[in-house]
Amino acid sequence: MRERVVDFTTPFWDDHLVAVMKKRHRTQFGIHSFEDLANQSCTVKYGILDSELLVGLFRHSRVPVYRRMWQQIEEDTISSRVATTEQGLERVLGSSDEQPWAFVT
Repeated sequence: MRERVVDFTTPFWDDHLVAVMKKRHRTQFGIHSFEDLANQSCTVKYGILDSELLVGLFRHSRVPVYRRMWQQIEEDTISSRVATTEQGLERVLGSSDEQPWAFVT
């Protein structure tokens, strides 16, 4: 009966992530991908929503770029996790050229 309503063969969560940052920071620091964000010299800090799902995705990922990003997130635990999406977007809008910040969601 359940199989008529729910498709168990297709995952409902996929790791389609997006980084939200100011346009000028993206061009100023040459950030065009997650690889760029993970490989840059920590000029652009970034954070994630502090949710079990997203933390688990980064913590247990087999994708090398996500593992590098997780290392940075773990090193900067105070400013790398936000409680709400709104808080993450506010941090992006409030970031400056001296302290650029991206929100990965």
